[in-house]
Amino acid sequence: MPELPEVEIWRRRIWPTLSTATVIDVHGSSGPPLAPDLSISDLRGALIGRQCMRVDRRGKRLALQFTEAERTLVIQLGMTGRFHVESSHGPEVRFERLRLELSHGAALVYADARRIGRLSWVPHGEAFQGLGADALATESDEWSKRFTESRSPIKVALLDQERVAGVGNIYACEGLHAAGIHPKRAARTLTPAEWTHLARAIQASMQQTLSRDGAGSLLYLSAKETNVNPFVVYGRAGEPCPTCGVTICRDILGGRGTFFCPACQPEAGTVA
Repeated sequence: MPELPEVEIWRRRIWPTLSTATVIDVHGSSGPPLAPDLSISDLRGALIGRQCMRVDRRGKRLALQFTEAERTLVIQLGMTGRFHVESSHGPEVRFERLRLELSHGAALVYADARRIGRLSWVPHGEAFQGLGADALATESDEWSKRFTESRSPIKVALLDQERVAGVGNIYACEGLHAAGIHPKRAARTLTPAEWTHLARAIQASMQQTLSRDGAGSLLYLSAKETNVNPFVVYGRAGEPCPTCGVTICRDILGGRGTFFCPACQPEAGTVA
């Protein structure tokens, strides 16, 4: 599943293709519309003849801004959304949803197997509406101020994109393990020092992914494309913790699978 680091990698990859050409045509799949209020004909009329000026990101959301366009194209990849750079007028990519044909002979294709990703065409300035500060751009000592009133378990609170944007299931599990904090502990009980430690741990895990997956094929664990799991606790229930050797556990919090080490992350002090 793409979280902040994976979306940032996509941003870096698609920018060179988009920045050097104008849009000459727009195509969509024959399936359901991109969004209830967005059609291929709308995008075709808005984007043909225009060049992408910038690709911005906050959290797990991308914003593509085009010259002289009155709106911004916003893309949230969901669980399986991904991009492909193909030859212009080439065959349709599997699960293709949107194709931008470009003047230099390439095409940028957005594909989404589960169709959970969301595309929207919003006024400038509204691309990141509803999101908190970006997880990588927020100073570690600022995190405690954003969660101080939360009564939720810390694992659930970290997924609230209105507080800090970009932390998903994977990096919440990884950061909590590195910081030695049990996922059921109430967010409001963490001290400022613990928040700083946790924020740095999450950011370090994200930076590791950016460094590791910045080249080559970008794989999603949820897509079952690979047996390689680069994470310390996420997806490793039943395996020994690499830190202490105790068996990693899996629980459900907020409807999401949560992985943790009961020895490294003691439950004492948690609030149900």
